[in-house]
Amino acid sequence: MVFGGAGLAVLLAAVTGMLLIGRNAPRAVERMQPGRWAIATGVNGQALGTPVTSCIDAAAARAANGSQDEIAEAAQTEGAAQSCQVSEVLVAGPVVTIEMVCQGQPARSTMSYRGTSYEGTFVTGIGRPGSRTVAMRGQRIGDC
Repeated sequence: MVFGGAGLAVLLAAVTGMLLIGRNAPRAVERMQPGRWAIATGVNGQALGTPVTSCIDAAAARAANGSQDEIAEAAQTEGAAQSCQVSEVLVAGPVVTIEMVCQGQPARSTMSYRGTSYEGTFVTGIGRPGSRTVAMRGQRIGDC
C-alpha cells in the first residue's frame, strides 16, 4: 500500500505529534528550543511546496527534550490516536528513532536535533515495493 496525500498527511501528523506533546518533568537534554520554526518537507527527493512556519511553544518543545521513557509514552499516546502501533523508541543523545506500524505499514521516524535546527526522515512501507521516504528539515527562525 502506498500512502497518497491524505495518508501521508496523517502519518506526518502522527510523527510530528509524537515529538511535540508537552510534558512537565525537567529535561537533561535540549534537543529543540521553543520558538517560530520554518519546516521544509520532501517525498522521495522531491520538495513538497514551500517551507511552512509553526510556533513551537515551551511545553511542546519539552517532549523532544524528554527522556527515552517520556518520549516513548508520548509516542504511544499520539500513535494510538493516529491508528499507529509504536513498537520501539530509541533515544541516543540528539537522535530520536521511533519504529511503528501505521495503517498496516511498517514505518520509522528518525529525527536528529541540534537545538535550533533538526532534520530527519519518515519512511513508510519499509522493505516493501512503493516505500516512501519523507525528509523533514526545520530551522528556528525567531520567537513566536
